[in-house]
Amino acid sequence: MASLVAILDLKGKPLIQRSYRDDVPASYIERFLPLLLDLEEENQQVTPCITSQGINYMHIRHSNLYLLALSKRNTNVSEVIIYLHRLIQVLIEYFKELEEESIRDNFVVIYELLDEMMDFGFPQTTESKILQEYVKAQFKRRSTANNVEIYVPVPDDADSPKFRASTGTVQYAPDKSAFVWKIKQLGGGREFLMRAHFGLPSVKGEESEAAKRAPITVKFEIPYFTVSGIQVRYLKIVEKSGYQALPWVRYITQHGDDYSLRTAQERGSAPIVPM
Repeated sequence: MASLVAILDLKGKPLIQRSYRDDVPASYIERFLPLLLDLEEENQQVTPCITSQGINYMHIRHSNLYLLALSKRNTNVSEVIIYLHRLIQVLIEYFKELEEESIRDNFVVIYELLDEMMDFGFPQTTESKILQEYVKAQFKRRSTANNVEIYVPVPDDADSPKFRASTGTVQYAPDKSAFVWKIKQLGGGREFLMRAHFGLPSVKGEESEAAKRAPITVKFEIPYFTVSGIQVRYLKIVEKSGYQALPWVRYITQHGDDYSLRTAQERGSAPIVPM
């Protein structure tokens, strides 16, 4: 169990930190590097866990970074060290390289991953395939979808909406009983994350809720792209009056009148699929 997890530079400055419990103040992060340097100067063995004044400093080094976990309780050190190694692997899978620049450029996503990978100080999901439950563009990287709007239905009596998105804007539309995630441009092969939290004043039966469960609808436009891959190889214009015409073909893919994603029932095993 960890009370706080942080990623530091070689000077001991925290680049990003996440507190899971209130028993260890964030100010203890600054004490880590002096403790480490003192052990090195005294030629003592530096172990993965340093204990000082009742605080456990569990750490590993990766390139020019330190990954640090703090705990005030009797902690399974091996479990936390394994978690830090898994955190490194997940971040590398996401950003290809784990360094100061990639952390600063992707701090929103990293915060979301820290929230998913640990709950109240206990390691949870550390598999990247499970963590990658994102809105992902399933078209070529060189293509870009414009004016993407994702309508996610919520119960009619939902209130107190809170949103966090790695890109775009999110708004609650109570008249439509949904929230709308708008992304101006979505590059092919890109992944983005949005988390929403609502309060539910009333509780209803699962069967009645499942019967009324509305699909997620999506609006988008992808220029210079066709889903089927069809291409116009030759275009000839015949005009009897002899008017000179210039042939021109424009490829564009747009959402239909009802392009939706329907979530599977809890008892089913079907994935989210386009309808």
